[in-house]
Amino acid sequence: MSRFFTILSILLFSTKVYPMKPALPLIIKTKVDNYQIVSEPRYLSGKDITKVYKSNLLIDELLWSFDDYTGMKQLFISPDGESLVLFGNVHFESVIKDDDESVTLEIRSKNRETISFTYKDITGNAILDDAKKHDISIKGGGWVSKTKLLTIESVDWKSKTVKFEQLEKKW
Repeated sequence: MSRFFTILSILLFSTKVYPMKPALPLIIKTKVDNYQIVSEPRYLSGKDITKVYKSNLLIDELLWSFDDYTGMKQLFISPDGESLVLFGNVHFESVIKDDDESVTLEIRSKNRETISFTYKDITGNAILDDAKKHDISIKGGGWVSKTKLLTIESVDWKSKTVKFEQLEKKW
C-alpha cells in the first residue's frame, strides 16, 4: 500500500499540480424563496446558460434566462424574480481573485442590460491594497478572502442599492 502512495506522490509532483485550482461543478442549482436558478457551463450544452424558474407545487415555470454561467457566485433574487444580484466569482464562493479587472458584482435583469462592477468600482481601492491594509493573507493563485474584504448585508430592490458591511453601492 505504501508503494502505491509513493508512486502517486511521484506522479503528482512530476505533473504541474497547482494549489487551489478551480474545479467547476457540472450544474449549479440554487433555490431562493420560491425561485430556482439553474446554471450550466458550456462544456455540457455548447454554451453557458442560466435559467430562472418560479417554483410552484408541481411545476417549475421558466421566467427568463441569460447566456452566462453563474458558478459559485453568491445569488440574491428580487421578490418578483426578474432581477439577480451575483456576487463573487465562478470558481469559489468565499474568495475573489486579486485582479482589479475581474467583475465582482453583477446585476442581471430580465430584458435589461447587465450592470457590472469590479472590486475597485465598489470600494475605490485595489484588492491587494485593501488586503494589505486589513492584514488579510493572499492565498495560492492570488485568491483573497471575500468575506474579510467585502460582505453583502442586504439588497434593497426598491432603491436599487446593495448594502455591504462597509459601504453601499447603487446601480
